[in-house]
Amino acid sequence: AHVLRHEYLYDIKALIGRGSFSQVVRVEHRATQQPYAIKMIETKYREGREVCESELRVLRRVRHANIIQLVEVFETQERVYMVMELATGGELFDRFIAKGSFTERYATRVLQMVLDGVRYLHALGITHRDLKPENLLYYHTGTDSKIIITDFGLASARKKGDDCLMKTICGTPEYILSGRVLA
Repeated sequence: AHVLRHEYLYDIKALIGRGSFSQVVRVEHRATQQPYAIKMIETKYREGREVCESELRVLRRVRHANIIQLVEVFETQERVYMVMELATGGELFDRFIAKGSFTERYATRVLQMVLDGVRYLHALGITHRDLKPENLLYYHTGTDSKIIITDFGLASARKKGDDCLMKTICGTPEYILSGRVLA
């Protein structure tokens, strides 16, 4: 992680998301005008630190077309700043609500992209553990946009030789039924 402060390199343009211990802002690199997203995670709280460590453990290892890409990381005493590629097409959830339904052909295309990303993660011993339409983003607003898997705060990265049985119940409460995680 860089000690150099992110403020010197990026201009903050807008707040685009908020979580329990984090905020996501759209930024522009001052030298190149390239847009990025910065996820700012409060690490002064234990839960925020754990989410941050989990996410970084995964994002530092992955490089796949359907998984959000980490560009660089900055750290201060109370926060970690994760600079990531910017997906501008919105959540799968919102697009589904706006359209009302997807054709079978379109739904198959979306599912194929998600499964390609999941297959890649599983080959690395990584389980997302919070897959839901809100964590699947469109890369751009066009109908031909690829899908990007995001939010690895609950991910489990298994090390070689580890027991592959996961015993922790986790996920988003609305997507958990009878103590079983849907995906």
